[in-house]
Amino acid sequence: PNFLLGVLAKLSSKPTWKVAGNWVQPEVLEGFTAEIKKLGLNDQIEILGFADKQAQAELYGGARLLIHPIFEAFGMFGLEAASFGCPIIVPAGSGVSDLFVDGVHGYFPVEGDVDKYVQAVDELMADPKKAQVMGEAAANIAQIYTWGYHAKELMSIIRKAILPH
Repeated sequence: PNFLLGVLAKLSSKPTWKVAGNWVQPEVLEGFTAEIKKLGLNDQIEILGFADKQAQAELYGGARLLIHPIFEAFGMFGLEAASFGCPIIVPAGSGVSDLFVDGVHGYFPVEGDVDKYVQAVDELMADPKKAQVMGEAAANIAQIYTWGYHAKELMSIIRKAILPH
């Protein structure tokens, strides 16, 4: 989470951020909270806990963008955010980035590149219309990848594996 603080410190604007998560490791949350206080960012960052489906709808529906700085093989967070029309900023090569196009549905900078994350966030914060267009395009893609779609894909793979050729 401290990576987010590095991005926030370099932004042209001073947006309010909501940071949601399970906070499985209490010491990570404590360290993050202490760093926020140390940097005087209490007014800009609201720390939230676990977000259920209703909370996700409210958060993603009201967000200009989702930023997730950690590479993941496939994190559902990006697909969920996109389904609510929220453009995503995730590390290049993260699984969810395979479904979307960089610069069309969000941005996929190299993990750890603070300046590229700042550039992506600044661009979407400065241009609400662009963020909306990207978010709508992302939502159109996300609607394809339902649980039903994934179940059919999995069944197809299983059938190919067990049926004689």
